[in-house]
Amino acid sequence: MISEAITNGTVRVDYISTRPETGGIYYKSVYAEKVTGSDEKLYVVGSGIYQ
Repeated sequence: MISEAITNGTVRVDYISTRPETGGIYYKSVYAEKVTGSDEKLYVVGSGIYQ
């Protein structure tokens, strides 16, 4: 996911994951984007949500 965000600028990934709070298995969507910080370094910032 990180290498795709670096290459393409953004990435969205849907997958199945264990939810820590419940221990159950859920679908999860994650979006990540390549950004340049105020320190001029490259970062990949992402966020996800259980469905």
